[in-house]
Parts: sequence; structure tokens; C-alpha cells
Amino acid sequence: MSLPEIDLPKIAGVAGSAVGLIIATAIFQSWVTARYVPAFDRYRALTGELRGYKDQTRRRGSLREQIHAYHNRLICMSRASCLLCWVMVCAIVAIAAASLAVAFPPKEELTGTQVTALSVIATAGALAVGAALVLDLVAVGLVITENRIDRRSIEEELADLDEVNGSGSRIGRPPG
Repeated sequence: MSLPEIDLPKIAGVAGSAVGLIIATAIFQSWVTARYVPAFDRYRALTGELRGYKDQTRRRGSLREQIHAYHNRLICMSRASCLLCWVMVCAIVAIAAASLAVAFPPKEELTGTQVTALSVIATAGALAVGAALVLDLVAVGLVITENRIDRRSIEEELADLDEVNGSGSRIGRPPG
């Protein structure tokens, strides 16, 4: 039995889209992380500010609501980040499966065992790509959810300021 010829350009071509998925996921991961760090800093600042308030004031209630919102945002971003790591793992599995599948000899030369092995490898690769795409979509959904929470936080920041609260906001308008 001789070793099969390995066609590196073919392997590179088969793995190319999964490599692109890894690169795109890494960029998305870095963007989520860039949002997470300042959100966590703000969360810590809000909890510190809340610890300083002893009286029950409107500001204290506003702080509690903002802390809750930031907590939920951080959970969404953390889960999205974790899912993106799994997307990269799935893409690496897909690359490995594609590379292994290309290394097999032509189909007409395969034994029964090799056909079964190739079928398992191809199925694993396809499942890995499918899982990567589903996980990526869920991560995007979590980021969208985090974004919606962020918009509510912006409104809650003004809850204790009557002069800018509500639809009669005076922001950007001259006094009077």
C-alpha cells in the first residue's frame, strides 16, 4: 500500500472558508471584548456609587436599575464571547475534517472501511460548520439583546433629572 498524494492547494482551498470564519469570529470577539471592558468599568463605578448612598433617593433607585441593566449586558456579552470561542473550535474541527477528507485516495480506490471513515469525517466537518454558524447567530442575537439593554440604560441615566427627563427633554434647547 502506498501513501496517497496530498494535494496541498486543494486542502487549502477546502479549508479556506473555515479559515475566513475563524478570522471573522476573532474580529467579532475583539469587538465584543472592546465593549465589555468599559461596560464592566461602568458597572463597578455604579456599584461603588450605590454603596455611597445611604438615603433612599430617586438617584439610588436609578442606580439600582442601571446596575441591573449593566449586569444583564455583561452576561449577554460574556455568553456571546464564550459562544464565539466555540465557533472558532468548530471551525478548526471543520478545517481538520476537510483536510483529512482531501487526503483520502480517489473514491473508486477506497475500501469499505475507508468509505465509512470518509463518510464520518465529512459528516463531522459538515456538523462542525453548521454548529459554528448556529453559534455565531446566537452570539449575534446576544449582542443585539445587549444593545437593546444599553439603549434602556441611556434613558434610565436621566430618570432622576426632571429637566431632561421624558419627551419634553431640554437637552440641546436654549433655556426658557
